[in-house]
Amino acid sequence: MKPTPALLKFFPPVLANIENKRPPLKVPFKYEHVPRFRHKADSRTRIINNMLPDEFKLSNRMLFYSIYFDHDIKLVYKDPKPIDIEQTRILDLGSNLLMLRIYHTLLTNRPETDPIELIDKVDPTEINTLKIRHDFINQFNQILDSKNLLSKISINSTLLKTIKIEKSTRHKVLPMLIGLVHCQYGYEQSKKFIDEWVIRGKWSTVESYSHRGLLEIYTDKKMDVF
Repeated sequence: MKPTPALLKFFPPVLANIENKRPPLKVPFKYEHVPRFRHKADSRTRIINNMLPDEFKLSNRMLFYSIYFDHDIKLVYKDPKPIDIEQTRILDLGSNLLMLRIYHTLLTNRPETDPIELIDKVDPTEINTLKIRHDFINQFNQILDSKNLLSKISINSTLLKTIKIEKSTRHKVLPMLIGLVHCQYGYEQSKKFIDEWVIRGKWSTVESYSHRGLLEIYTDKKMDVF
C-alpha cells in the first residue's frame, strides 16, 4: 500500500525510505543472472588478462576477484577440502607483500646509501598511494583504449560507452592481483612479479615490459628523486 499525500506531507523522508529501500543485489548473483553486468565483468577481466605477463596469467574466476570487491565474494581453496577465504585476507596479503618489496627495491637500488637516510629521503608509503596504484591500472585502460581493444556497452540507441576498470576500485586491483599471484605461483615467483612487473615495469633489467612501474609513476611526480 502506497502512502497517501497527506502522510507524505508530514513524514516524507521516513515513508520514502520505507517505500523505496531495497537491498542491493549481491555481486555473485548479478554475475549469474544479469547479462549486462556479466558482460561488463567479462570485459573487465579481459583487460586484466591483457595486462598480465604470460607467466603470471590467472583464471577468469580469479581475475573476477581483482575487479569486484564485496563481502559476499568468497575465494575457495581446496587443501584437500574446500575452504572459504575472505577476499579482504588476500587483499591484505597483497598490500603487505607490495610494501615489503618496495622497501627491498629502494635499499637494493641504492646500496651505497645508508638505509635510514634513504627512507628519510623517499618515504616508501608515497610509492604505494591510492593515486599511484590507480594510475598504474589506468595506464592499461588508456593503452587498450587507444588500440580500440576495449569492449563497449550501449547506453541508448545512439551512444556507446567504453568498459574500463571501475574508478572506485582501481586502487585495489594491484594488491589483489599480487595476493592472487602469490597464492597461485608461490612466494618466489610473486617476488619477481612485484619487483619487475609492478615496481619497475619498463625500468626492469630482467624482463622487457612497455608499461610504467610504480617507481616511474612516482618519479614522474617527484622528478629527480632517483
